[in-house]
Amino acid sequence: MKRTPDALIRAPTDLSNYLSCRHLFALDLRAARGELRKPVRGDPFIEDLRERGLAHERAYLERLSSQGLRIAGAGTALTVETTVAAMRDGVDAIYQGALAHGAWSGRADFLLKVNAPSNLGAWSYEACDTKLARETKAGTILQLCVYSYLLERIQGARPVHMHVVTPGTDFTPETHRVDDYGAYFRLLERSIEDFLADPVATYPEMVPHCDYCSWWTRCEQRRRDDDHLCYVAGISSTQIKTLRERGIDTLATLAALDDIPEPSRGSREALVRVRTQARAQLRGRESRAPYHELKPPFDARHGLALLPEPTPDDIFLDFEGDHFVEHGVQEYLLGYVTRGADGRPVYTPLWATTLAEERAAFECFLDLATQTRARNPAAHVYHFAPYEPAALKRLMGRFATREIELDALLRGRAFVDLHAVVKRALIASVERYSIKDLEPFFGYARAQDLREASMSRRIVENAIEAGDFGGLPDGHRRIVESYNREDCESALRLRDWLENLRTEALALGNDLPRPALGSGEASEEISELDQELRRLRDRLLEGIPIEPTERSPEQQARFVLAHMMEFHRREDKAAWWEYFRLRDLEQHELADERRALQGLRFEAVLEARKAPLQRYAFPPQEIDARDGDGVYDAEGVKVGTVEAVNLAERTIDIKKTAKTADEHPHAVFFHNRVPSDTLRKSLMRLGEAVIANGFQYRTPWRAAIELL
Repeated sequence: MKRTPDALIRAPTDLSNYLSCRHLFALDLRAARGELRKPVRGDPFIEDLRERGLAHERAYLERLSSQGLRIAGAGTALTVETTVAAMRDGVDAIYQGALAHGAWSGRADFLLKVNAPSNLGAWSYEACDTKLARETKAGTILQLCVYSYLLERIQGARPVHMHVVTPGTDFTPETHRVDDYGAYFRLLERSIEDFLADPVATYPEMVPHCDYCSWWTRCEQRRRDDDHLCYVAGISSTQIKTLRERGIDTLATLAALDDIPEPSRGSREALVRVRTQARAQLRGRESRAPYHELKPPFDARHGLALLPEPTPDDIFLDFEGDHFVEHGVQEYLLGYVTRGADGRPVYTPLWATTLAEERAAFECFLDLATQTRARNPAAHVYHFAPYEPAALKRLMGRFATREIELDALLRGRAFVDLHAVVKRALIASVERYSIKDLEPFFGYARAQDLREASMSRRIVENAIEAGDFGGLPDGHRRIVESYNREDCESALRLRDWLENLRTEALALGNDLPRPALGSGEASEEISELDQELRRLRDRLLEGIPIEPTERSPEQQARFVLAHMMEFHRREDKAAWWEYFRLRDLEQHELADERRALQGLRFEAVLEARKAPLQRYAFPPQEIDARDGDGVYDAEGVKVGTVEAVNLAERTIDIKKTAKTADEHPHAVFFHNRVPSDTLRKSLMRLGEAVIANGFQYRTPWRAAIELL
């Protein structure tokens, strides 16, 4: 490989930039050549991520040091020469080792010594990087491929493996074979070098990395000046590409389009929806005032038909959480608004700085919601977007408490997602359907500065993680509370505005029924099972401290076993929750789900029987369909079972039922449930044995008890 004279290709920076956005790569290249000055972007969230990443890296370094390993680079910054010298010396690990060859250079988090011969001696080195992301991304793998390539050039032997250390794994590396990714890396290597030799024109397309990019202001101005299609709310990159192929490359051009052609990818109906959205945004832009219109048709599936009758007991919920935390508090503020006796909003904050307080806040809110529904079955818990119910489910699973109560609330349809109501009810002149973007429509003005709130949230989260919440200046807590309170109040005001829209729609003669109230009652069989599982769990947890560090080995074993009692019931509930979530989506929303397909087209009958095997084609879409999965239409009716999927040809073979043999749904989703009755009953018998006899090694429980 020839050295590029004007700039080295640095891993990970340049490689990740090339993968995420070639325009970013081109800007960084110009900055490296001195043609541009790279801006500095100050952002509390980015700084917080950087600090967390460094802390994770240092923690792994301490773990290696505690094992008595000989480590180079822990105290001084290494150069390429000193890194190679340390490799020749055979140290056990090298921290922040500098590597370079030809046009490539990089600084690996760790180089780990392995017993494989090289020109260094009887040993060689493999690359290991620490990452905050729980799931390893393609950019990380390719970054490690660069390090492995550089190591091969230095030590004369290609590393067999490369490693990633992610949080929550007790620093156990996730290992990948270098050769599994070699072909793709070599292709990318040639592509980057060709780009360096002859840079082609690039454009600042909107990509996920934009949220963190130093060049964001420059690129944003360019897109705004060009009236880029990416600002049409809800438009996809595939739709942008399809429109550009037809010469439609601005929001205004899309809004003015009269005839929507049949696309080669996706559905024409989806393009009609984004054109309608563009027209609303253009109208709002030209009038310089918020604009909205209600979606037809006005039927039982309309967004406004999802609104239950308001009651004085309704609750408006919002969480503040920190999900980079591995074992500590994740949902540190649960806030909700109710109406007082005078009808005015009353805000209640439930703070959690320890696991015990997080559990107590969860239980307190579940008890409030359960008691409110018992007193007034028509009362509901309102929230914006799916985060709040998902957080409650996580807390239920984390602390193994209030399962029956939460299940009853979910089964009784107590939670109302106002975001889903808005998306199904209206089209608004907004670029994003966030609650903050919608506030001008219902006249809610926030007093709390959002950037100040963002800064205070990070400071609060760091203080809680460090166990120093008590020493935090009170101003930050007040700011976070204000931010949370305003989210709750905004949800209340949004609900009231939607109710006004509903009243206006009814006055025009439209029929918008209220959703039926759910009882939330489980069958007698399920109710008895839940009670028995709870009894076993509570007996096993008697006297067990909530903080893990305070438990003895036997107490920890009982704690694990106690939480296993309801494991299969929780998993069963989760499967059904996902079924109902997918069933309640609009058909066009299924295009964004991996466990669903939208735009199905019937192709052929493969086996003509009473229950035939039929083949369908589908447009480009990420899909996770497995042989044996149940296939359900948009109404939740089972139409058959997945027989085979051909991702290359984009076809799916469905074994239909006799009743659905002549039905060809346009959209479907997949659902599967693995029966677990036998496993659950076995665990229950083990729980009974431990309650009765403790951890005595006796038949038939010896293996299970030793494992615990």
